[in-house]
Amino acid sequence: MSLLIPNNIRRLVPVLVACLTILALPAAASANAKLKIGFLDNAYAEGEPTAFWSDIDTLGGGFMRWDLQWKYIAPTAPTNPRNPSDPAYHWGATDAFVRAAAEHGLQDNVMFTLWATPRWASSLGGGRGYTTHMPKLAAWKAFVAAAATRYSGLYTPPGTSTPLPRVVSWETWNEPNAYFAFRPQKRNGRHVSPRNYVKLLNALKTEVNKATPFKPTFVAGAMYKQGGPQSLTPIQF
Repeated sequence: MSLLIPNNIRRLVPVLVACLTILALPAAASANAKLKIGFLDNAYAEGEPTAFWSDIDTLGGGFMRWDLQWKYIAPTAPTNPRNPSDPAYHWGATDAFVRAAAEHGLQDNVMFTLWATPRWASSLGGGRGYTTHMPKLAAWKAFVAAAATRYSGLYTPPGTSTPLPRVVSWETWNEPNAYFAFRPQKRNGRHVSPRNYVKLLNALKTEVNKATPFKPTFVAGAMYKQGGPQSLTPIQF
């Protein structure tokens, strides 16, 4: 089990860890060993990496989630989108993160969450809110293939001498039942986001499996807690 802690409650982590320790005291040692404290904070990891990894070590972080936001990785369309070395791709922050995770004993304990459509890949015309748009499926497949190849454990970036650490856990999108994260949710009164999401989920699984020499773990996107006029509840989704 993993507990992901966003930036806005990071200061509460010591209290949370203490509470979890107290609650776990009556439990058997085998059950206690299954609990991992996880973190998600791209901005902190990029902006203050020394402090970030010091906090991870101090708090005993056991699992890391990294938002692989497509809009930042490929703000312009790559010429060879399946090639992770295409100059349109910007992998620098992600490369640094996975290397640091491995150095801090977290090899194979990183999960990528792939989402956030770049304007050029939108299937809805690239207008307002384009990062939430259902992407063109061919473009999504190519992006996933490039990412999976780069973080397969076999890829050595040009100009370096060692392969990047592998990433074994892959999540498709974030809160795909919410209008602010994934559109369209509904069309002519019908729910369309679940069907579109399954297309992305299946495509990611296929592309990652083709690119990696190990058995990956696949995770469906975490649901937003509620629905609304334009969103679906987790149960509806």
